[in-house]
Amino acid sequence: MKFRQEKPSLSESDEQALAHEIADLAGQKSSLEHPVVSETYWQSLIVRTNQRIDHVISPMSLSISWALRVAIPGVVAVLSFVIGLHYYAPVRPSVEDGMNSAVQALADRDVDSMVTSSALADGTLQAAATVGNQVFDVSKDQIVDYLIENERETTLVESLDDQQANALLIALANGTQY
Repeated sequence: MKFRQEKPSLSESDEQALAHEIADLAGQKSSLEHPVVSETYWQSLIVRTNQRIDHVISPMSLSISWALRVAIPGVVAVLSFVIGLHYYAPVRPSVEDGMNSAVQALADRDVDSMVTSSALADGTLQAAATVGNQVFDVSKDQIVDYLIENERETTLVESLDDQQANALLIALANGTQY
């Protein structure tokens, strides 16, 4: 909190003395009132002004000015856009994860009930259930005939391990059927 300071009261005579002092100071001529300018200043003024203009519009100063106003902000904008895309781009799930992850998230009994209900609508699962486990019982002769007719001959040889290949060679050498 500030205390009020009382202004000193001036008497009439003090006030008139200050007014006369100000008038005397104003009446005096100062040496800085009208400086003396030489003629060479006025003659070289236009030349110096033209030199300043030439310096401002020189190619180097224009290119620096253009870089400061256009190029540097443009480069900064492009860099921030690229950095933003790199760090803040949404991660898309891969195509393989779509249906597989949805089915694996379900409980086993839910998957079984969906398979059963879809198969019962077709009637194919019921027909397979009536046949029993004998659906996949196939004789060795049928498998050999199938592979010979539908696959290349080298597929049979490539699928044999060393013991089976030795047994096949011995059987072929003896002339017996395998």
